Parts: sequence; structure tokens; C-alpha cells
Amino acid sequence: MINRGPYAPMYNYFYLSTFYLTIILRKNERKYY
Repeated sequence: MINRGPYAPMYNYFYLSTFYLTIILRKNERKYY
């Protein structure tokens, strides 16, 4: 999912940040549960 345009960097950064946050949360779920 790569957007190209004047606002491409923001959208790509937001997408990657949410993607990595979901991975980190899934890994942390093992510790808490």
C-alpha cells in the first residue's frame, strides 16, 4: 500500500506505524495473557 503524491510520505508513515503497532501489541499480548 504505497501512495504517491504530495501527501504520500504522511500516509505511508501512518500506515507503517499502525502496522508495526499491531505487531507489537500482538507480541505483548503473550506477556499479559
